[in-house]
Amino acid sequence: MTDSPSHDREPTPRRLADHPDSRGAAVVKRVQVQGLTEGAILATVVALLAISARYFPPLALVAPLVCPLPLTVLVIRHGVRIAFLAGFVSVAVGVILAGPLTGLLIASLSIPLGIGMGVAVRRRLSAPMIILVTGLAAILMILANVAGSLVVAGVNPLIVMIEQMRQSQSEAALFYERLGVPHEQIVKATAPYTQGLAVASRELVAMVLLAGFVSAWLSYAFGRRVLHKVGIEMPGLPAMTMWRVPPVLVWVFMGAVVLATGTAVIPPAGLARSVMGMLPPDDVAAIVRPVAFLEPLDRLPSVRTAGETVALNLLALTGTLFSLQGGIVGWMLMAHYNVPRVWRWVLLVLVVTNSGPIVFLLGVADAAFDLRRRWMPAVAA
Repeated sequence: MTDSPSHDREPTPRRLADHPDSRGAAVVKRVQVQGLTEGAILATVVALLAISARYFPPLALVAPLVCPLPLTVLVIRHGVRIAFLAGFVSVAVGVILAGPLTGLLIASLSIPLGIGMGVAVRRRLSAPMIILVTGLAAILMILANVAGSLVVAGVNPLIVMIEQMRQSQSEAALFYERLGVPHEQIVKATAPYTQGLAVASRELVAMVLLAGFVSAWLSYAFGRRVLHKVGIEMPGLPAMTMWRVPPVLVWVFMGAVVLATGTAVIPPAGLARSVMGMLPPDDVAAIVRPVAFLEPLDRLPSVRTAGETVALNLLALTGTLFSLQGGIVGWMLMAHYNVPRVWRWVLLVLVVTNSGPIVFLLGVADAAFDLRRRWMPAVAA
């Protein structure tokens, strides 16, 4: 008895195509092609946005917020690999059409922010975690850019930026002096800015951290509104009136003050105590004075430099956070007394620009004593 011929025949092509595994492979292939096509289109969009910002200055204010979004969409829809490929293509297009600076802008800003935020949204993380992941990605890219610049050109771009700001301040002071403004008045008005620039080169850690997380927050706030238009929902942050600095940062701030004070009174290395004892009190005070605001980094002794640098970075970070919290408390206090919204903005800007320490101290007091709890019911009502 022989087997049926139907068992010996090879499956026809139609039967192979109808196999479940074959249909699945075809779907995967179609999705990959769709992802690559969409990636190529969005990569071109990223490059064109970056190029437009270079040749049309008003767009430079919006481009850092818009350029990462196409890559965020690619990560959410097609994964990280497609987004990375699109990022490299956008860098290549930017370099070819507008030069290496545009390509560097895309690589240093659009790729880390876009992919970082896309990964966080794809994993359905909360809004604070989205900002945290995006901020860490931005910080890593900033550090990579600084390291690359140091290795290739031997130049720290952050230091170059600070020097340019110092030069701009000198040119502005000279301009006002030519207009007849007394030199003493110019020096008094620019003293806080001058002191800030004097220590800026030693606050690079704080500058990088703040730049990374501020960029991440702006990208999140702008991206949430834009991505909503294309059907991608992102979780929202709590109301700003609910933002609060952890109370432990009050102790961090106090420790930074103690550290700055302690290192400021350390005598310069190599100066004997017997010599210090022979000097007049004014000379001793001049030697051990806080030099952080007055002398360049390369002239400071190592022990004082390390302690003061750590203290300055901690003071910069905690000062920024407490000032933000103080502004929120001031806003709620004005709402408690039914101050119109327009006047709230006016008063807040005036206080911040003219009496910044008041806002800072208000933030410290709220972190330590929870001042807002007394006003929250009235504001909510």
